Amino acid sequence: HATIDFHNHTEEEAWKMLEQVATSGTRSATVITGASGILKTKFQQWATESILSPYIISFTPLNNGSFEVKFRKQK
Repeated sequence: HATIDFHNHTEEEAWKMLEQVATSGTRSATVITGASGILKTKFQQWATESILSPYIISFTPLNNGSFEVKFRKQK
C-alpha cells in the first residue's frame, strides 16, 4: 500500500507520482488530492480517461480530499 500526497506539487509532478505508483506493481494506494483545486479534478480524469486508466481498477472517495485507489496486478 502506498500513500501519494499531491499537496505542494505541480500537475506534472502529481502525474509522475501517480504514474510511478500505478506502474510499480503496488496494489492499492491512498491518493491525497486536497478538497479543492485542479489536482482533485485532474486525478479523477487521469483515473478514467488517461493512459493510466488501464492500471486502475477503482477509486473511491475516502473524504472530500482523498481517494482509495486499487491497481491491477502487473505481470
